Formats: sequence, structure tokens, C-alpha cells
Amino acid sequence: MAGSTKPSAGNQSAKTMDVDYSQDPRIPDKQYFRIGEVAEIVGVESYALRFWEGEFEWLAPSKSKTNQRTFCQQDVGLALRIRDLLYEEGFTIDGARRQFEKSKKACMQVPERATVVLECSSSIERTS
Repeated sequence: MAGSTKPSAGNQSAKTMDVDYSQDPRIPDKQYFRIGEVAEIVGVESYALRFWEGEFEWLAPSKSKTNQRTFCQQDVGLALRIRDLLYEEGFTIDGARRQFEKSKKACMQVPERATVVLECSSSIERTS
């Protein structure tokens, strides 16, 4: 398989990195998510997530026996980072892909603004 460059779902370089997405306050504390849940968390439509799967080899949720996508926390974290690169930082798809390739570990850090915004919103909820 010399011509195949896309890693299999269980053997992806981004998924083998020691990135702890449980520290990302945007991701609920559960193990698996369906595509609709991920779309809501990320703030995009589910068709965008399906499109990103084809554009970013690191985003590859597993599929159930009924062929439904099952995202783990790592996948949700990657989708959030892709959204941040595209919508917040203004990268194109190619530019975002290059950012992942250039520095995967630095690229996967939770943006400070996300932590600050979520801390503010949780303090507002507590006072309500």
C-alpha cells in the first residue's frame, strides 16, 4: 500500500499525540458523541463536519454497526480546533491543514479566549 497516505482511523498521528481534551471546557464530560451533538458543540452544521472529515485526515470518527459516526473527545477537540482555525483565525482549508502539519501539538491547544468565555458564562449561569 505504498500509494495510500491517509492513515486508518485507529492509527492516526494526531490521535496518538498526548493531547488531553478533557481540559477543554467546551467539551462535555462524556466519552462518545453523535454527529448532531458535535455539530451543536462546535457551532456548525453536521454537513460541515462530514466535509471536514474528507479535508482533514486527523478528523476520522469511528462508525457504529449502523454506520453512524461516533466521535470521541479527541475528535470533538479536533473539530473545535478546525473551526477556530477557519472561522476565528481566518485560515482557508489549505491554510488550516498546513497549520496542523506545521505544528500539530501547538495547533491543538485550547485557545485562551475559549476558556475565558466559558468561565464567564458559567459564572453567569450560577448567579441566575
